[in-house]
Amino acid sequence: MIKFRCNCEKKIGVPDEYAGKKVRCPACGTTSIVPFAAEPKIIEPAPAKPRPDTYSLSNDDDRSSIWSDDLLEQTQPVADIEKNTCPECGFKVSANRDTCPSCHYSFVPDVSTVVPVNAPRGVSPFKRFVADTLKVLSPIGSVGDILTLAIATAIYLLPILLRYSSIYGLYGSFIIQGYFCTYMFHIMLETANGEMRLPNLPFSEIEEIREPFFRFFVSFVYACLPITLALFGVFYWLNDMEEISDIIDRAVEFGVPIGLFFWPMTALTFALGETVLVRPDKVVLSIIRTIGPYLVCCIILYLAYYLSFVAVGQLSGLLLGDEPSIENIIAINILFSIAGLLSQICAMRIIGVFYKHYKDHIDW
Repeated sequence: MIKFRCNCEKKIGVPDEYAGKKVRCPACGTTSIVPFAAEPKIIEPAPAKPRPDTYSLSNDDDRSSIWSDDLLEQTQPVADIEKNTCPECGFKVSANRDTCPSCHYSFVPDVSTVVPVNAPRGVSPFKRFVADTLKVLSPIGSVGDILTLAIATAIYLLPILLRYSSIYGLYGSFIIQGYFCTYMFHIMLETANGEMRLPNLPFSEIEEIREPFFRFFVSFVYACLPITLALFGVFYWLNDMEEISDIIDRAVEFGVPIGLFFWPMTALTFALGETVLVRPDKVVLSIIRTIGPYLVCCIILYLAYYLSFVAVGQLSGLLLGDEPSIENIIAINILFSIAGLLSQICAMRIIGVFYKHYKDHIDW
């Protein structure tokens, strides 16, 4: 048996096999490393389950194998906890941490000796979601974000100028739009993994562009195409329009906004669910389970959609008059493009924050 004193002067005795391990003092609650005996015994490893690094001493038993100056105590191993995943919020935590940096959950049962007194405890996922949402409403969180946002804005505005050039300009505009679809997907993924800064661009490898663009495109088609086709069938059956092109335009006009409601959950499934087999019933069930924060994501997403694709057509006539000049048209397009870019970044980051705090509620 090894006998030693804690920093609070309480005498503690533990079996020899605890030498070099951590125990918690029952008097003051601090952890101490058990010193080795003068002549440590060589103990053959037992086939039993390995003991954890930290042990908790309690006053519940009077086993004679453990000695104290005023009572006999028993060492109780701390329950085995997967330390790379927080059981409270699901945040990925490094193995050498005793508390979760996201929700301050303690992996040691006696949290009074590990967690600061003023640390938030028992905070609901929705409150953490709201707190992080307020942080990402601004696209600028550091000096590096300012430079990244400036480069992204400059590239994003190129299609406005290319739109008035030749057919090659239209191809260039399409490539840039696809590039930004990839970048928005990267923003969502990085935020879902806990990174609050904007990811850098341009990307260094083609794989960083090709696979995210594929997942973005497939998730968008998966969410919007079935609804659009169903509306096309309804409008065609009603036959209230003479031209087939009018039916297609009407189906797209209503089908895409409805499909956008299901797109965040579908995109998260394609991006982080490690599967391309998305079941509609699981998507709907996951939305129902997280309807409150999910509606917040959808509201910001609809705002981004309106500013990026609808506002220019609806408001340009009111702002420019009947005979606008080409300079005024370009200026109003630049204004709404910048507003659309900022709202898209905000929407992608909020969707990432939603996954960060509610991934355990998603039924994949």
